Amino acid sequence: MKGIVFDLDGTLLNTLGDIRASMNRILKSKGLPTHTLEQYHFFVGAGIYKLCEAVLPLTYRTESEVWEYIELFRIDYQDNWHELTKPYPGIPELLTKLQAEGYELAVLSNKPDYFVKPMTDYYFPNINFFHTQGNLPELPAKPDLDAARYLIPKLKYDADQYAFVGDSDLDILTGKALGMFPIGVSWGFRPVEELLESGAAHILNHAEELLPILGL
Repeated sequence: MKGIVFDLDGTLLNTLGDIRASMNRILKSKGLPTHTLEQYHFFVGAGIYKLCEAVLPLTYRTESEVWEYIELFRIDYQDNWHELTKPYPGIPELLTKLQAEGYELAVLSNKPDYFVKPMTDYYFPNINFFHTQGNLPELPAKPDLDAARYLIPKLKYDADQYAFVGDSDLDILTGKALGMFPIGVSWGFRPVEELLESGAAHILNHAEELLPILGL
């Protein structure tokens, strides 16, 4: 393998605390029930629309209501995404090692695109990702392959020379569909069983476990 495409939330960054805090502030301000951190493990991953839909009571899940909460979340989260969010242990060191070894590194996330580059620049200022991409309004979320159509032309090598590393079934399915080597991580938001059932070739329990898979 000559490159690695990473998911962001639950893979490189533990973002759940800030996502929960922002969304719960909005829900509380509207007099709606809030949710636990454990519940947010299953609300996130499929994009902002699905997140806002999941946190709302059933009677509020009209398209217009969901889009209202998407905008409210954008406003709150853009000022607060760095309060609790941190890279997972060993991730900065792993990325530094991979970059030094000449691997092409990219991020493909279902997080709204307008958050992805600011967050990767903030938390990994010394890493030169060849491409960072979040969910774009004109494209569906992972695992739909249209989500990757902006990524594929930017690859320096054939897709089968890349690993795709993520914490959910959506990441594993995306990696497989692209012809990449699918690798799951156990420290993210979703259970390991989900990763294995979706076809993960390896499960990482620590960031440095990626290195021997690559022959490093």
